[in-house]
Amino acid sequence: MRQKTRDENVKHYAANLVLKSGSFVYTEQYLANLESEIRKEIDCLGGNQNLSLIVDYLSINNKSSI
Repeated sequence: MRQKTRDENVKHYAANLVLKSGSFVYTEQYLANLESEIRKEIDCLGGNQNLSLIVDYLSINNKSSI
């Protein structure tokens, strides 16, 4: 059952559980690997500057897109 709360303490508790479980780290690693595969595929297909710019914007390493 899904519950929505406005209680900040509950939100912090839930976020800490996810953090302690390693889910955030796993997700960051998965996305970094996926980004690498995408960039390799773009290169194998002859490159595409506009597509590479989109990947740059969506990159987890691009703090300005957050």
